Amino acid sequence: MLAAEALEKRFALHDGRIVNAMDGVGFRIEPGQLYTLLGPSGCGKTTTLRSIAGLETPDSGRIAIGDMAVFDSARRLLVPANRRKIGMVFQSYAIWPHMDVYENVAFPLRVSGERVREGDVAARVAKALATVRMEGFERRPATRLSGGQQQRLALARALVMEPRVLLLDEPLSNLDAKLRESMRLELRRIQKSLGITTVYVTHDQTEALAMSDVVAVMENGRIVQQGDPRTIYSRPATRFVAEFIGSTNFVPGRIARAGADALVEIEGGRLRCAVPAGLDTGARVLVSIRPEDIAVRAAGAAAAAGDGNRIAGRVVEQIFLGSLADHVIAAGGAEFHAWCHPAAAFSPGSEVVLEVDPARCIVLPEKT
Repeated sequence: MLAAEALEKRFALHDGRIVNAMDGVGFRIEPGQLYTLLGPSGCGKTTTLRSIAGLETPDSGRIAIGDMAVFDSARRLLVPANRRKIGMVFQSYAIWPHMDVYENVAFPLRVSGERVREGDVAARVAKALATVRMEGFERRPATRLSGGQQQRLALARALVMEPRVLLLDEPLSNLDAKLRESMRLELRRIQKSLGITTVYVTHDQTEALAMSDVVAVMENGRIVQQGDPRTIYSRPATRFVAEFIGSTNFVPGRIARAGADALVEIEGGRLRCAVPAGLDTGARVLVSIRPEDIAVRAAGAAAAAGDGNRIAGRVVEQIFLGSLADHVIAAGGAEFHAWCHPAAAFSPGSEVVLEVDPARCIVLPEKT
């Protein structure tokens, strides 16, 4: 439905340095998918989105929406933004403050050049407002809307043109935490009910994991890993992905035995781990272990069933976070964060044992 190939875009900074905003970006999005570009500020995600929209012109590459190419540097093809059949919601919403809700939504139809009849304008505005659950707000001044209502209005205005692709540029970043959580669910509901192919840009990992069919993690103008949210979280391909998606512990080590039953030597012991192909015996690596994957037991307590890894340690600090207790534990030559239920918390100074399933010990190249 939407495909990009080898997109390149460079910007010159005021000091003469060249920044690669897009460095060989390519992807394919299937019809009806919600595809998220996730990464920190400056990684190239918004430049990629604006290139799809036609608001930015890549230096080279190709973009196609369905069977229609909208940009192709080899053919010197550039379809204007207003002919790409896309809808876009900006981070700032870009709502006209001097118009009421009805006129804000109707505005794209009035200036589209399609010569839409007024009766059809009214029907399409009503449909768009119903989709975002804003019936009855037609004559409400835009300046008298809450943050969540403004976000819905911006979405209705993007949908009124019945676009083939919906582009969302950090649409929830201006909302408070509670409203952001509820609007995530609402956006996902609308996207799925319409079956509209959607590209979503965010730096918020929670949004990406909660909403996406596919997550593409970007770093320095490149997509470094893409896949479904569960795979991206549980099987990061690089240190950057592991650090950016959630919290993790890194333990330096060396592969003592490669293969299906791999062993990694760490300070004070060995860990059975999941080692990807291409890493051989002797390689310097990092073992990534999520805090929620560590079971903390009192020293001397009976081991859990199975043959998981066990590392002796001592609690340095315990931090109460409401729904969980974050333990900082010195063990195996490293400092671990382990998350437990508050009722099972250990006080600082306690001697403990960390238990980790080998399948949850993800080995990454030391330099990625």
